Parts: sequence; structure tokens; C-alpha cells
Amino acid sequence: MKRPDRFISFSPPLLGEEEISEVTDTLRSQWLTTGKKTAKFQEHFSAYCGSQKAVAMNSCTACLHTALALLELKAGDEVIAPSFTFASTGHTVLYTGARLVLCDILPDTLTMNPEHFASLITEHTRAVMPVHYAGHPCELDEIRSLAKKNNIIVIEDAAHAAGAEYRGVKIGNTGHAACFSFYATKNLTTAEGGMLTTNNIDFAEKAARLSMYGISDSREMAKRYSETGTWEYDIAELGFKYNMPDTAAAIGIHQLTRLDKFIERRKAHAAIYRSAFKNCRNISLPAERSYVKSAQHLFPVLFSRSVSRNRIYDELKKHGIGTSVHFKPLHMHTFYKNYFQKNISLPVCEDVFSRILCLPVSPVHTEDEINYIAETLTEIAG
Repeated sequence: MKRPDRFISFSPPLLGEEEISEVTDTLRSQWLTTGKKTAKFQEHFSAYCGSQKAVAMNSCTACLHTALALLELKAGDEVIAPSFTFASTGHTVLYTGARLVLCDILPDTLTMNPEHFASLITEHTRAVMPVHYAGHPCELDEIRSLAKKNNIIVIEDAAHAAGAEYRGVKIGNTGHAACFSFYATKNLTTAEGGMLTTNNIDFAEKAARLSMYGISDSREMAKRYSETGTWEYDIAELGFKYNMPDTAAAIGIHQLTRLDKFIERRKAHAAIYRSAFKNCRNISLPAERSYVKSAQHLFPVLFSRSVSRNRIYDELKKHGIGTSVHFKPLHMHTFYKNYFQKNISLPVCEDVFSRILCLPVSPVHTEDEINYIAETLTEIAG
């Protein structure tokens, strides 16, 4: 198949004239920070997920940190999370002063292993942070059952999972709180941004307050310089600077209206890959449970142990194809090696990391590009 004229970037965003017009309107309004458009985006995202409340912030990391901070964790408390994740999951636990405990993953879905999670629970365990890896929801029934039995709060890392469903329920309406990412590569982007969803109204109000310095009524800050606003404000507690500006929300408002179509396109790309690789002896694919709807944020492939993942990565780049590795497990990074001060063995995480590569699946990509990637990888992998 003929090589495309352009380099196939790993995960470019699909932006339209609607986003451009909304951002332009925001700039012309002269109100750039958190205001009416952020409030509108929160309302629409909450309705989409079916949650009672949604709180927009400037990153998923901010959402995770805020959710954990509201648990009032202290030294000696433990939070369990999978090692097969990005730094934000682990870092936010450490920001609170709690102890991070790392869990292994299931070899088929690459999500948190509930049995290993169960074995890690102690009298000090306060929270668990399952990660909906690649947009595939975790085994939430088992995780929530264990959490309820042991009085553990579930904070879902849904960075990959906007639009995903578990047993017919949207992620974001499935537990105590869920935290989404709207980074530039995500299914729904605001360039940088995140959203915390919850069905606990008090939790949402506290999260909104913490995200704006701990000001008692953060909503009033959006009117501070308007005709009806006031200079008065009161800082009620120690908070952060995590608010989402209207300039970011302006993008998200229109991205959200097309999110389901974006996911359909991603799934169409995934179907091409699955068909192309079904008889490839050196490539295997993660499973998708019958009772979930994946958001298909990533399309990971696993190579046989006789094949060099890094060689294939380099070869694909030579053929004009950008790919990525998601993720190097936390316990294999220098910082976390120093943090734990001991060797941690999580065999499934380690094996998957050595063999995984994620392929382009953005709705920006054409069917011809996806077919080219599939054919090229099949030839290279053998």
C-alpha cells in the first residue's frame, strides 16, 4: 500500500469550526478565566455522564489530587493503585502524605487485578484508585464490593474513559468520584483540562471550593469584576489553583457534542486492526469484556517475546507512523524505585510493558492511513 504523504501522528485532536468560533467568542468577550462557559461545560458533562455534579479543573491530575485531599488522608494511610498507569495516579497520592501501594493488572484487559487488590488491603487502606486503562472500564463490581466490605473509598482514574460504559452505566456515574482528562491527545480535549464527577453534592461543592484556593463561594469569583459582582471573598480553607478557564471550556463544550461520534470512529479503526492482526502469530490483542463499552482511547497491541518492541517502534517511525508506549509501570521509574526503597515485583505489569505498543486510533486518521498502519505492522512483526 502506498505510504501517505504526511507523517501519521500518534493522537492528534479533531477540532472543528465550532470550537474555533467558541474560543474566538470567548476571547472577544474579554472574560477568559472561569466563568459562564466553564459552568455550561460542567452542566453538559454532568448530564452526559448522568452524574449529579461535575467540577471542571485544569487537569485530571488536579481532579485526582482534589478528590484525595477531600478524604483528609494522613501519614500512615494507604491508597492502592495499579502500577500500570501514568505518573499522575501515583503522584497525587504522595501529594497528600499517604502511602502508595501498587497493584498488578489482569493480563487480558490490562486493568486492575481485583484479587491482587484484595490481597493488598490492610487496616490502613483508605482509598483505591482503579484506572480505566485505554478506555476499558475496570472490574468495578468486584472492586466496589471489596471496597464496601473494607470501608474503602473508590476514586476512579477515568483519564482515558470519557464515553465508556460499565454494565450500561456511563463511567462518571459509577462510584464515589471519577476523574477525567481532557489533555490534547484524549478522546475529548480542552487542550489541558479535567473533570471530577460525583453523585455526592457536598463532595462536589467542597471540590469546587478546593479548586479555587479554598474560597468559600468560588462561584462568586466568576462575577467578581462584573456589574453585579463584589470584591469581597473569604478563604475558608487551604485550597489549590486548579480551576478551568472559559477558554478551555469553550473547546470542551463542542467536543462533548461529538464525543460519541469520535468513539464510533475510533472503534471503526480498531475493527480494521483486529481484522488485520487476527492471523498474525506475533501480535495479540487485549480483551474487551462483553458487559463494558470501551471508549477506545488507545489501541494497544502485544508482541510475542521473540519480537523486539523497540525495534518495531523504530521501524514504524521510519515508515512514517507514530506510535507510543502506555505505560512504563510506576515501580520501574527512578523516582518510585527511590520512594519504595525495595524491589517490587508486579510480573504482569512488567511483562506487558516489555511487549506493548499503542497504535494511532484518532478520528483524525483516515481509513487508508489505518489500513497502511495495519499492513506495515503485519509485515514488520511477521
